[in-house]
Amino acid sequence: IEYYKNKWGGRIHCICCGLDFGEAYGEIGEGYIEIHHTTPHHTYKGAHMVDPKKDLIPLCSNCHSMIHRVKGVGECMTLEELKEHYKGLKHE
Repeated sequence: IEYYKNKWGGRIHCICCGLDFGEAYGEIGEGYIEIHHTTPHHTYKGAHMVDPKKDLIPLCSNCHSMIHRVKGVGECMTLEELKEHYKGLKHE
């Protein structure tokens, strides 16, 4: 989260739809976001170091749920595929 906050001027938002919980909910939403592992844990064999810059992306709760809404246990869409499906309001 800190990596993206530093990258985006101290704020954190969903990388798909742009929702900033702080802007949407005020103080209780400040700094809140969910983190998605771009490569599912079950695909690794043994110990694996997570690189937050390459392996993690910030998603709001809705986008995080949708990225996992594919057939096959433990599978997920790529961020690009999720963005193709997203038709809702852009929060910018």
